Amino acid sequence: MKLEMKSKNKDINKLKLTKIFSNIMRINQSKVKLNFSQKANKEWDSMNHVRLIIELEKFTKQKISFNTSQKLNTFRLVYNFLKK
Repeated sequence: MKLEMKSKNKDINKLKLTKIFSNIMRINQSKVKLNFSQKANKEWDSMNHVRLIIELEKFTKQKISFNTSQKLNTFRLVYNFLKK
């Protein structure tokens, strides 16, 4: 699966992204691991997914396409996407 978009801000780190996930999902940061996924976590519902994408767009100052946003369904995929 190839996700395309180059982030203008490559300074994302796991701690910052963990905080974003934790705030949006309203969970403790310790629950957010690389394998944290939409499928396995009830906190990551459709509304929180939209909130996450909006927050990522604010952070990167770029729009994320609908198709790409649908593929960003694990912490690892989001993190790798932002590192590009």
